[in-house]
Amino acid sequence: MSSSLVSNPLANPSSTTTYTVTKTNTTTGCSATDQVVVTVDNALPLVNAGLDLNVCSGDFVTLNGSGANTYSWNNGVTDGISFQPLATSYFVVQGTNSNGCSSKDSLLTQVQSPVIYYLDADGDGFGDTPFSSCLNPGAGYVLLNGDCNDTQANIHPGLTELCNGWDDNCNGVVDEGCGVAGIALLNAQLTSTPQFGMPGTNYIHNVNMALASDYPESSSGVYEKWFKFQALSNAMRIEVVGASTSDDNSIRVFADPGISYVTPLSYLTQENDVNLSSIGVLDQGNEILLTDQLIQGNWYYACITTVAGTPGNIVVKFNALLPSTCDVMPSTAYTGVYSNVCQTFKCQYRTQARRAIIHRWIGASQVGLPLLSYTIPAPTSLITTCQLAKIVPANMSGSSQTIYISADLEYDLLDAAGNMNILFAIQPSNCSFQLSSEPTSNVRSTDECPVYKSAASSVATDRSVCGAMQYQWEYTMVYPSPALPVSVNGSLNSRILTLAAIPGMLNGQRYDVRIRSLYSDALTYTSWTASPDCIRTLGAAGMSPLNDASQGMAVLSNIALFPNPTRMNQTAQLQWVDVPIEEVVILNAMGQQVHHAYVSDSENRQLTLSETLPAGLYQVLLRSADVVYSTP
Repeated sequence: MSSSLVSNPLANPSSTTTYTVTKTNTTTGCSATDQVVVTVDNALPLVNAGLDLNVCSGDFVTLNGSGANTYSWNNGVTDGISFQPLATSYFVVQGTNSNGCSSKDSLLTQVQSPVIYYLDADGDGFGDTPFSSCLNPGAGYVLLNGDCNDTQANIHPGLTELCNGWDDNCNGVVDEGCGVAGIALLNAQLTSTPQFGMPGTNYIHNVNMALASDYPESSSGVYEKWFKFQALSNAMRIEVVGASTSDDNSIRVFADPGISYVTPLSYLTQENDVNLSSIGVLDQGNEILLTDQLIQGNWYYACITTVAGTPGNIVVKFNALLPSTCDVMPSTAYTGVYSNVCQTFKCQYRTQARRAIIHRWIGASQVGLPLLSYTIPAPTSLITTCQLAKIVPANMSGSSQTIYISADLEYDLLDAAGNMNILFAIQPSNCSFQLSSEPTSNVRSTDECPVYKSAASSVATDRSVCGAMQYQWEYTMVYPSPALPVSVNGSLNSRILTLAAIPGMLNGQRYDVRIRSLYSDALTYTSWTASPDCIRTLGAAGMSPLNDASQGMAVLSNIALFPNPTRMNQTAQLQWVDVPIEEVVILNAMGQQVHHAYVSDSENRQLTLSETLPAGLYQVLLRSADVVYSTP
């Protein structure tokens, strides 16, 4: 307290304190007292201005403080009264409690400008109906507007204008830049150009040429009717059936010139073979245009013109001449996988086509030239099948291969004048199928070891490889002395090779043999035999070599064969001693088996040969469990 002797001292208690005042009369000496309690509240109010706000410009907000009894805001804001924030600001509130204690709090009010969204009913990324919001309204609303038809997803700003009677790009102009015949094309845009020869009606158009008009895009005549179509193939047939014997028509095809072009346009091809000026020929207004100069997928215009005579009602027919593609499922049990090239390949049939030309490619796209091209022979009409080996060499790689094929078609068609036209429908896309690996070529079992061959005899492969034009043989001598490999080509289209064709081939030798086949393209070889086969030749006097340890062969001298069958119609007996024999095999000089018998395990045995053996030299093989014995 500032002073205890004055009537109005200043007090600043730190806690609740009772103060007593005493008043004394200095004359009489009498006194009196009184008290006052000063209550000290040390806790300030916990004032809360509320959470920060995000508001759209122009929206009203109401600020309400809490934690005190009375509130005072800055920026002219009254607690509990709504107002419009003009800009992003901090708002501070001071709250006072019943004891007069006060504290402050603040919040941030961010004022955002609203964004205009547009309802996108057709989901094409452009909307029409605006919607203003500071919050993203979510799916169905976009930021781009200008959609002139929000029920069609293929109509919105930025699209290329099509000649279809719609404002595709929403610029307020229908079919601008279409140029060629403009609005007149709307009722003549083709919706179908089916394969020639297939049934249908929507490719046929009846036209009254007397009502046709002249357009600057062509200088062919006054009576013109224009059609627009997309090429389903590079080849096309357009036919006009004339109105009478007194009209003459022409057909011209133009590439779509785009938006900017100079008239008249230059045509790609035209048909007017027969006309009224042709001496002795009446065409009756009929024309047939045949072309294979189009590009699949591109747009074109056909201009039909009555160039002479009286225009009348004509019929116009549009037909595609389609290429083919793979149709291998029936030939592969609907697996799309061939087990070997001897099976049948098939491409799709197309009416009116004449021949199929099959191309094999290195990959899925047509880069460079095909690896091979093959025309399926068709003497009178289209044939769609051939042996797979005609287009693919045998796969002996040990793993499956993906084969890529395209199938073009030849069409031989007459025009209205009877002229033959040869056209080719080109397939720009490849089809594919799988080709499994098949076993490599081996020596025929009757020619390989343990059979002995005469050096003057011949050997053969174990089978014919479909599509092979020649077999290449590799002989590597391993007995009696190792030598370098020698390669020899067999005769064309033959799986047989005479041993005399092998340089250095003599009796008493053994070779490791590998075989591979040359494909009909004269360039492609299959893989060599996976594991070399064995071929061996007879020794002196037509008998086997004295010893060949690597073949498990031992020479046995205590074998008797009598009588030696040097005369016809003789039987013979075979005896052996001290040798445990289980099997007897007799081979003639050509290495062919002429006798075979199993015998019980015996070291001393006599066997009568029941066969009547012709005169000649024979080799006797006695087999035990571990060793093959041969006559010396």
